[in-house]
Amino acid sequence: MGNILKITNLQKSFGKKTVLKNVNLTMEEGHVIGIVGASESGKSTLLRTMMGMASVDEGRIEMFGNQINRNNQPKVQNVGALIQAPSFYQLFTGLEHLKLYDNSPDADQQIAFVSDYFQMNDYLSQPVSSYSLAMKQKLGLALAMVNHPQMLILDEPFVHLNMADQKRVTESIEKAKQAGQTVVITAENLTEITNLVDDVVVLDQGTVVTAGSLADLLDKSAQVYYLRTDADQTAQKLLKARGYLATKDDPIELTVSGSDSLNPLFQLLIDSQIQIESITCQHFVIGNCQF
Repeated sequence: MGNILKITNLQKSFGKKTVLKNVNLTMEEGHVIGIVGASESGKSTLLRTMMGMASVDEGRIEMFGNQINRNNQPKVQNVGALIQAPSFYQLFTGLEHLKLYDNSPDADQQIAFVSDYFQMNDYLSQPVSSYSLAMKQKLGLALAMVNHPQMLILDEPFVHLNMADQKRVTESIEKAKQAGQTVVITAENLTEITNLVDDVVVLDQGTVVTAGSLADLLDKSAQVYYLRTDADQTAQKLLKARGYLATKDDPIELTVSGSDSLNPLFQLLIDSQIQIESITCQHFVIGNCQF
């Protein structure tokens, strides 16, 4: 498979504020690509330019071999998108929105499927003005997916959703990948999407810090863990004495190079009769960029 999207020398400003700075990217067909970065790093703006929803100052965006801009947006049959915050016709029902997006011969069947999948049947015939944030999020996801497009663009799709709905979104992304669809997904923290993505783009203040495979990124980044034991102060002192970067002690904040295994650390604590209660990855670091 080749590249489904190519971005060259992209610049975007709002007034005097530059929000995207010389962005160069390619995205491979059939992959799940994660775009991660802090709030206001430029993630949503990048997606809007990719969809032709926002003009650019300089640069070029090509999708499926066609240039994308405000006058030439991708077709809904090719690309389904949920970009924060989605706008709806407030007096229209959710069902009316879905019918606007899908007028294919099997539209009724596809609408029924996404409605059941995201458990929207109880309120789908109500006007969107009555929807909660979670209901609107699920409608936005359903609109993005109802046409089974070649490419899905999902801007922080887990926001506002409970655990059960987040699991459904995860499963839908996995199924999309199995079907050969390309998926672009954004998150503020890589730990939210590590198990989903093939490739990662890290944005910081509108600049691409790094882009490549997840494996390469994990290898060259530091990983910050929260470690809890039955003797945190003793464990912290022991780890620091052995050269580990271990700060705080409730929990211990542990920074490990991506190329380092945690097994020697675990063995050190076990040999010292310190019980590990939990260890969770909090975020990743490259240089001064935390994600």
